[in-house]
Amino acid sequence: MRSKIVTADEAIALIRDGDTLASTGFVQTGFAEALLSALERRFRATGNPRNLTLFAAAGQGDGKTLGLNHLGHEGLLRRVVAGHWGRMPTVARLALDNRIQAYNLPQGIICQLFRDLADALLNGDSAAADLLLQNGPAIDYDLVRFTDTGLGRE
Repeated sequence: MRSKIVTADEAIALIRDGDTLASTGFVQTGFAEALLSALERRFRATGNPRNLTLFAAAGQGDGKTLGLNHLGHEGLLRRVVAGHWGRMPTVARLALDNRIQAYNLPQGIICQLFRDLADALLNGDSAAADLLLQNGPAIDYDLVRFTDTGLGRE
């Protein structure tokens, strides 16, 4: 029987262009540092994967180089929906420079998205899970934009 345990690099190799990631943790607690470090290493070495979407409820990292800062490379991300941007200045800089689509939503909304996704997966509703992963919460992305002062509406 094949082991279900894989290395961080093996797990990251499964990520394809355009995939959606969900990241949990708070500051540097409960955060998968080895996985995002492996993702950054892969992107720097190969230029792939590209155009990922990231959902993150809370600030994750040290505000410098750890945590979600591993994802602060142009081309790696296409869209970020997060509840806190202060701990990921490299990603925030991409947003402020209009290099990615960026949305700042309440942490509770993103946590509810995670809950709905888990419910869909546990109940075998792959169509609902795919819809949540592709579209995220019911947001009119055309109306919301990220500015240097936070969330803005056009």
